[in-house]
Amino acid sequence: MSILKNSLKGILTFNAAIGAIALMTVAAQAGPGDKGHGHGPAHGEAQETRGSHGGAQMNHDMPGGMPGDMANVSRTVVIIAKDNKFNLKKIQVKDGETVRFVIKNKGTLVHEMTIGTPEMQKAHQSEMMKMMDAGHLMADKVMGKMDHSHGNSALVEPGKTGEVIWMFHKGATLEFGCNVPGHYDDGMKGNFVIGG
Repeated sequence: MSILKNSLKGILTFNAAIGAIALMTVAAQAGPGDKGHGHGPAHGEAQETRGSHGGAQMNHDMPGGMPGDMANVSRTVVIIAKDNKFNLKKIQVKDGETVRFVIKNKGTLVHEMTIGTPEMQKAHQSEMMKMMDAGHLMADKVMGKMDHSHGNSALVEPGKTGEVIWMFHKGATLEFGCNVPGHYDDGMKGNFVIGG
């Protein structure tokens, strides 16, 4: 009976992870003329997909916006991640504005900043739990060559800095949150207020 329960739990976790990937990624890379901004390797480096969760970057429009282009950035917002809170709880943005978020991890744990609807955040939490269960994500470090950052998120180890560039538009309730297991539920999240 215990084996059956564990198998069912694994299937449900896998299905939740696949659902999160489907919500957050559409293509493995931007096509010609796309201005999507992937946040895996630095510009000019090869994309390492082994150990990633899906190996794809999100370079498409989604509810509330899309990855932005550095050339269109109107301002930079610094988000400090500590154990387990962000320095900001609310960020005001304008419809059509492109903002560069610099995420500085000043805690002792791995933290993430993901932009998404509350439903996307919840689906992403299941994916993060699967990564932790598989040993790819530890409390204080990312194992191996796993690339977890996407156009709408950055996974940042202690003492390091990540970046997300996002173009906002009205039409959805957006949050920023850390979906490392337990962090979001502990209050590590905030809201975007999208104005005209």
